[in-house]
Amino acid sequence: MVLYSEQWLGPATTRFTQSLRETLASSPTVVLEAQHLDISRFAGEAHDRALADWLRSRYRGRHLAVVVALGVPASVFATQYGEEIWPAARIIHASIDGDQERVAIARGDPVVRRDFQYRRTVEGALELFPAVRQVWLIAGATEQDRRWLAIAEADLLPLRDRVRIERIAGLRWDDLVATLRLMPADAIAVGIVFGADADGRSFVMGDALLDLARAANRPFFVVGSWLLGTGAVGGHVFDAAQAGGLTGTTVLRVLNDPEVAITAVEGATTRWMFDAAQLQRWNISESKLPAGSLVLNRELAAWRRYLWTIVAMVLLVTAQGGIIGALLVQRRNRRRVEAALRLSEEKARASYDEVRDLAGRLISARESERARIARDLHDDIGQRIASLSIGLSRVQRQIHVVSDPARQSVSELEHQATKLSADLRHLSHELHPSALEHLGLLEALRERCDDFSQESGIPVRLNISDAWRDVSDAFALCLYRVVQEALRNVATHARAQNVTVSLDRCNGHLTMEVTDDGRGFDPAATTRRSGLGLVSLAERVRMMGGELAVAAAPDAGTRLAVSLPTGEPHAS
Repeated sequence: MVLYSEQWLGPATTRFTQSLRETLASSPTVVLEAQHLDISRFAGEAHDRALADWLRSRYRGRHLAVVVALGVPASVFATQYGEEIWPAARIIHASIDGDQERVAIARGDPVVRRDFQYRRTVEGALELFPAVRQVWLIAGATEQDRRWLAIAEADLLPLRDRVRIERIAGLRWDDLVATLRLMPADAIAVGIVFGADADGRSFVMGDALLDLARAANRPFFVVGSWLLGTGAVGGHVFDAAQAGGLTGTTVLRVLNDPEVAITAVEGATTRWMFDAAQLQRWNISESKLPAGSLVLNRELAAWRRYLWTIVAMVLLVTAQGGIIGALLVQRRNRRRVEAALRLSEEKARASYDEVRDLAGRLISARESERARIARDLHDDIGQRIASLSIGLSRVQRQIHVVSDPARQSVSELEHQATKLSADLRHLSHELHPSALEHLGLLEALRERCDDFSQESGIPVRLNISDAWRDVSDAFALCLYRVVQEALRNVATHARAQNVTVSLDRCNGHLTMEVTDDGRGFDPAATTRRSGLGLVSLAERVRMMGGELAVAAAPDAGTRLAVSLPTGEPHAS
């Protein structure tokens, strides 16, 4: 646990804590806690006693291995009450000096001391500014300010034969700022501490010294690393971050060996640190700085400051150039492909039109040939066979003996001739239904459905919508051929018990469906191995500008659907 003297974390405390956390992060078993005392605002033995009692009740039953007391007030409190609040904890005192440092060392506690190097800072400043004859020590008006001012003056005593040490303290804030703005040319300022001004106005020490450093018209030096960055030149400073890292290392040593004997922790907590902007302001070359100096806030060259921005811009421009080039190439290739596609489409369209025209001619030629064959069968061969049947009947009547074998043979021939005549008439009707021409589509379909039912024994129901109207001969022939082929497939493959043929007109289309309740089919297999009948039907329907689809019926069986636009067909 870190025991802070104040309620808030100033710049020095923040840097100390961050470095401490980073050091302890190497040991994942360490859990870091914080406790703020706020002793400066509520000083006094009664307050400390009450605070100790509260902390003892809060931490009763909890085991703390190490308590880090940060700053003199926290160190004094931990020295007086630490054993009764955290009896098992080892106390480490960080950032303390003077009498309290000696007390902690006498107790055998580890101490990371706070060391403000006023003399070394002024000596370094005199090396950088040889013409300086005055050193102003800047402090506030509180008792603590006067105590630290006395410590600084004592540390600078050996330099009084070289420069005059001036105490600039106990002033009102505005007067102090005005005084610093009019410093003589042979003077420099050293910020000591500033808790309050002569009017009793309180200040945050770090913020006050930074404001004063910005106001001064001469170089302003400091002895704390957290005071660099907004006006102070620098100095041989106490580095809060180094102190935090050294404290963290000490904590780990104590955790590894709680009985280890450590008093004054060895390790540097001070170093030369300077602000690059102030070095440039006062025309100080970095080569004149003490060896090992750390220069902060160094302004990088423009190309280094914006290196990654420049790299990103170059990469972006390169990428954009590559993309633009690729797009140009792609556009050129796309135009070539589009031209080739247009040419191919034109050729394909021409080929399709030729194929479609050829298909239409083939269908028309086939229908014409069917009609011719049907007429020949009906008018010529059919009549001749009918005449043959009549002649056989006359021969049969001329044979008077009923049991005569010749009469029986003639009777059998007459029967076969009659049957052959009926078959020829049926074949003629299949090739070219005369009912379609003379009676129309509906009567031709009724006749075909009745014939199919008598031949196959499968009942066929014909459903005609009230919206149905007469259609052109081309449409009628197309629909009739679809029903004819569909019923043939039912008889051959379906094993159906019932067949329904439906006609309707809706949404500007003629629709016809042939549905059976047979064993159904595999759509994929039908697609791969469509017979010539379905192929011919599909082409015939397409020639009429319509669509033909074969699918499984909702319940079972097969549904063949045709949709034709109302109006005249696209091909004869």
